[in-house]
Amino acid sequence: IMMMLLEGCFGGPRWPKAADIQDDKTAFAERPHYEPPGLEASPLRRENWHHDGRTLDVSYLAPRPEGHYPLILYFPGLGEDAAAGELWRSAWVAAGYAVLTLQATPDRDATRHLNVDDRQDLRMIAHPRFTREASRQRLLDVHYVLQECQRLSHQGDVDFKKADDQRLIVAGYDLGAQTAALLAGEQHQGAQEKVEMAPVMAAILLSPHVDLAAGGLESRYDKINTPLLIVTGTEDHDPYGMSSPSLRTAIFKQSPPGQKYLLMLDYGLHRQL
Repeated sequence: IMMMLLEGCFGGPRWPKAADIQDDKTAFAERPHYEPPGLEASPLRRENWHHDGRTLDVSYLAPRPEGHYPLILYFPGLGEDAAAGELWRSAWVAAGYAVLTLQATPDRDATRHLNVDDRQDLRMIAHPRFTREASRQRLLDVHYVLQECQRLSHQGDVDFKKADDQRLIVAGYDLGAQTAALLAGEQHQGAQEKVEMAPVMAAILLSPHVDLAAGGLESRYDKINTPLLIVTGTEDHDPYGMSSPSLRTAIFKQSPPGQKYLLMLDYGLHRQL
């Protein structure tokens, strides 16, 4: 018996069979992206909400199980609707967040009649959308949407009761990243509109827009003191010709040190984000 035990102790490791390794590699390669196990989502709600003469395209997604989940406000890019960013939103819901997406219909429909080659027309359409007055209007929209979420929750809406607007995260892409940055603390003279909301717990800026003409670049981001993730790419040129990959890192460089992260994707394009 002792000899048998010793043989077992000194035996080499048992390597998996070649066929098993190949099966695992094949199964992994067939997955389109990393899919961690997570919470199942409830059905997507897609509605039009009306505020101050404006129509807001709104979508809402939350985990199916009962609970009180931190709320992510997601703002799409120019020309995108409230169903955009499906990959981001699904991942956040699986991780235990409720996600509310909003886009004013003028911003949603602004570029629908154009293609990416109409660069001159795109610039003419996009430029006024990034102005201080346009940003101020979007902040008013956020104020209204948060109030509407609270109203629905207090009325017993089973979906919106899951959203914890006291644990708030903001995220946005392109034009939406501008809104998210303002809510996170960016100081943009003329665009500031007080939004009654809980302090932002974190911000995610995908291909953020940086306006050099607004001035004050050295101090504009001084009050962003929330955990911050900025995602851009070395080829992140927008089709409007208004920003560049080097400008998009300014928020990371100029905001206070702390829990901030910059993800720079080699050869990453604006449209990929």
